[in-house]
Amino acid sequence: MNGFHVNDYDTCVYSKVIEHGLLIICFTMVDMLIFSTYLDVVDVIMCFLSTSFDMKDLEETDVILGIKIMRTKEGISLNHSHYIKKILK
Repeated sequence: MNGFHVNDYDTCVYSKVIEHGLLIICFTMVDMLIFSTYLDVVDVIMCFLSTSFDMKDLEETDVILGIKIMRTKEGISLNHSHYIKKILK
């Protein structure tokens, strides 16, 4: 699929090595996350996918499937504390 590699462990995750970086697309039942080292690459992929699918850009997310996404200068980290707190309530 357009140079993407399907993840061996999760067939809902696709990746592609791009110039000086990486592009990852994760599909869920109703959502899709696009990760890249370059924002302009995300825009190109969004345009490409929107020609075949009805899509809406919800901008950056901070929670997906109960996983909290935290961005810092050092990078991105993921944790389940958001989900655990929700379950405990």
